[in-house]
Amino acid sequence: MEKLHSDSTFIWKFVFPWAIICGLTIFLLISLYLSIVPLAIGLILLGIFLFSLLRNMLMNLKFVYLDRTNRQLVVEHKNKKICIPISNIKRIEKYVFRPTQLTIKLKKANELGSDFSFLPRDTTLGWCPPEDELNELIGNEGKETVTNRVDGREP
Repeated sequence: MEKLHSDSTFIWKFVFPWAIICGLTIFLLISLYLSIVPLAIGLILLGIFLFSLLRNMLMNLKFVYLDRTNRQLVVEHKNKKICIPISNIKRIEKYVFRPTQLTIKLKKANELGSDFSFLPRDTTLGWCPPEDELNELIGNEGKETVTNRVDGREP
């Protein structure tokens, strides 16, 4: 199986969000200790906003592998491996922000839902080899090709 996700997925998924949350917690405790209530309230609101943002953008990232022999994607989700046939892929969307994310939209929902995201490996200056590989596989089956979406809306 060929790995499609980036080596930095673990850092972006687990380390970065929890470092932000721990940092905010430390500042919150310091502001409460020093009795700076407006700062504490602001930090709580900022923490809620950042946690929801990080939860939706980074903590839901998946580890994805391509099995060319069986023509399927293998996705690690909650200590299980879920196999998704290439024929079940509706389209692939590339979100252009750092880190670059690929979102795979499925025709039929499964345990992952109707879509899932991952950080592709080897992204350099906008070029994304996993995007090209998946686009080629989907193109061979006559499916929709990759779309670049910055705003997150459905095409």
